[in-house]
Amino acid sequence: IDWAASTGGYDKATVQDVMSGAIEKRFGDRPERPIQWLTDNGSAYTTHETRQFARELNLEPCTTAVSSPQSNGMAERFVKTMKEVYITFMLKPNVRTALHNLAVAIENHLYSASGYLSPREYLRQRVTST
Repeated sequence: IDWAASTGGYDKATVQDVMSGAIEKRFGDRPERPIQWLTDNGSAYTTHETRQFARELNLEPCTTAVSSPQSNGMAERFVKTMKEVYITFMLKPNVRTALHNLAVAIENHLYSASGYLSPREYLRQRVTST
C-alpha cells in the first residue's frame, strides 16, 4: 500500500507515483503475473497514460461501474471497518507509524469475500495452488 495526501484531488502523475510505490513495497520490481487494480472512474485513473503505466507494472486496470452505489458502498464499508476495528485503537505516535500500522492491519484483516482469509493468506493460497 502506498499513499499521497492532497486537498485538491489527484492528477495522473500522483496516481502513477502511488502505483509505483505500492508495487515496489509489496513486490519489489513488479508482480510475476498480472494483478487486478480496481479504481473509480476519475480522470487521473482512466487516462491512457495511467492505464498504460499500470500495464507496464503488470497491473490489470479495472474500474468500478459508472454510478455504482454498490461498489461505492463496499469501499465506504471498508473504510468504516478500518476506522472502527483498527484506527480507533492503534498506536499513532506519528504519521509514519500510523500508516505502517494501518497497512499491516489491512494485509491481515479477514474478509468474507475471500472466505475469511486475509489478503496475505489469500495471495499465498493462490500462489501455492498454481
